[in-house]
Amino acid sequence: MERKLINRLNIILLSYFILFVALFIVNSCAKEASPTGGPKDITPPEVIFETPHNYSTNFKEKRAKIYFNEYIQLKNLQEELLISPPFKEKPKIVLKGKKIIVTFQDSLPRSRTVNMNFCNAIVDLNESNPLPQYQYVFSTGQIIDTSFIDGRVVDAQTGKPIEKALVLLYE
Repeated sequence: MERKLINRLNIILLSYFILFVALFIVNSCAKEASPTGGPKDITPPEVIFETPHNYSTNFKEKRAKIYFNEYIQLKNLQEELLISPPFKEKPKIVLKGKKIIVTFQDSLPRSRTVNMNFCNAIVDLNESNPLPQYQYVFSTGQIIDTSFIDGRVVDAQTGKPIEKALVLLYE
């Protein structure tokens, strides 16, 4: 009888030991740590859709929408945005998540190509990677003017070339 009691106690102790080991293993499997976040984002946002399409002709809309593949922000828009030909009243530009909405306040010029160069104003939300030299171009006429003149700009006093000059011609 005493032997049965000892065997029973051994079985109970062995069961508790196995339970303790199992709980220890389960508890030590998951380690709490902050997520690493993955590799740093170095890619600029990408345009996935424009309405009306970029380089549209016979443009008569009062609004244009530009959709991106990620959330964006506009940095230094007043300094970066170049519109040619200039409008009397600048278009209203609103950022909504992954899209830019451009509303034209002024009447559009007749039979002209309009170039909205955002330079480096469009950047992604988290890392501020710029979308370089994005241009939204349309024509209110039947053709897109190339707006291209070849040449170089030099300082009139020194005769040295001027880096990153912008030249605009108007009637």
